[in-house]
Amino acid sequence: MVLCVMIWGKTVTLLFSSYVSSFLIMLIRSLTNRLGKTLQSLVAVAISHSDSHASSKKKSLIVCPASVVGHWVNEIKRFFPKGLVLEPFAYTSATKTRRASWSESLTRCNVIITSYSVLRTDVDLLENILWDYCILDEGHLLKNPKTATAKASRRVKARHKLILTGK
Repeated sequence: MVLCVMIWGKTVTLLFSSYVSSFLIMLIRSLTNRLGKTLQSLVAVAISHSDSHASSKKKSLIVCPASVVGHWVNEIKRFFPKGLVLEPFAYTSATKTRRASWSESLTRCNVIITSYSVLRTDVDLLENILWDYCILDEGHLLKNPKTATAKASRRVKARHKLILTGK
């Protein structure tokens, strides 16, 4: 398999197989320390979505503070242009509008990005999907297991869960 990623304005082509994908993630991490948690996480998601015959059916969920939903969308578009591997959808806005766009976005996109407040509100909808990856950004917000946010995040089902924090 081949995965192309834009890094520092250059296209880097990565070759991998299911047997070396975890090694590749560590290699990328060691080579690109200054790229940060966001890109490292997105590379893991992209490898997983690319490394399967059923890749078109894989969906991943990213939950983050509302203030950085746009940042995640922009990073996906920046490093994975033209939606060849990852196609993001910001699942935000008013409840009625958001829910009306749900089925279309799930059909068209393979990475759903939402906020913690939407996770709490729509957890009944989000827990019905087996996500490939569930990335919880700013994981320090989940420290207290008794909060509605922590409880909602535990209800989400995923093959892989990543909790990112800088604190």
